[in-house]
Amino acid sequence: MGFLGGTAIATLVFAFAHSVSQVIAINAAYTFFIAATIPIPILIITKVFRLEDWDYAIGKFNEIGGWAWVLGLIAGLLLTPVLGIRGGTFIALGVIGLLSFPWGGKKTIREVPLHIDRKILGVYAGYVVEKFRYLPNMITHLPRFSTKGFGRLYFSSFLFWVGAMLYFTQFPVLLKSRGFGATHLYLMSIGNSTISAFMYTRVGLKLKKSGGGYLALIRGLSVRAFAFSLLAVSTLIEGQVFVLFAFVSYFLAGYTWAYIGISTTSIISRFAPPKERGALIGTYNMISSLGAIAGNFLSGFLTEGLVLP
Repeated sequence: MGFLGGTAIATLVFAFAHSVSQVIAINAAYTFFIAATIPIPILIITKVFRLEDWDYAIGKFNEIGGWAWVLGLIAGLLLTPVLGIRGGTFIALGVIGLLSFPWGGKKTIREVPLHIDRKILGVYAGYVVEKFRYLPNMITHLPRFSTKGFGRLYFSSFLFWVGAMLYFTQFPVLLKSRGFGATHLYLMSIGNSTISAFMYTRVGLKLKKSGGGYLALIRGLSVRAFAFSLLAVSTLIEGQVFVLFAFVSYFLAGYTWAYIGISTTSIISRFAPPKERGALIGTYNMISSLGAIAGNFLSGFLTEGLVLP
């Protein structure tokens, strides 16, 4: 629950940013907390639901989060003209985010109580000394990551996020160069998120019936490759045809994310050893984040070197 609170606080801090560097720093903290929350709900789902219901439960969870994301986009669109983008909107959205902390921590997620009889443990004379003796091991030793057979999946996810960020970071630039403003892009983002939210549970049900996520993953990646190619073709076209191609491309990007996100999580959850499931999902998120970072940097360098004069 601390990660949820951190996300809400980071949103509030955006209201006090006065430079690009401050926005980047706050966004880094915001993204860290979001990424840190991803593995935890999946672990809770795999512990609470039966194996045959995992795909549906994961899809349903993502659908709820997806619709909440859409409502957040709509709320931001409506609040910004009234409260202003710099202060009021971020404060309002941050306060809404803070509501998840007491609700999730006290009403929804309950920790299993652990009762320890300290009389059985006894008293050891060197206990405190031994604690300090082994403290450096926790600081100087880096964690070990094991792919446990998911190496190819991790590598493909890295490449996927590199390509995704090459697409998404330059999509607003492309629209702006064709005369479209922030409102058009915002509405397209709402449409993109809406189709993802609509498809999450439906994809989960398909995976539950098929008993595996590899076919869904291949389908999602194939359709997304077509969507990205469609946008590339649209850059050679002017007028209404460009608008149509760009809209369909962005629409398909949202549609395919439901297949890719749910199927990947399902694959790791099903085939990972129970005791290492959390670590493997966390490693997947780490590698995906590294791919997104690499894609963002590569996108900027390519645009500056190949497009800008």
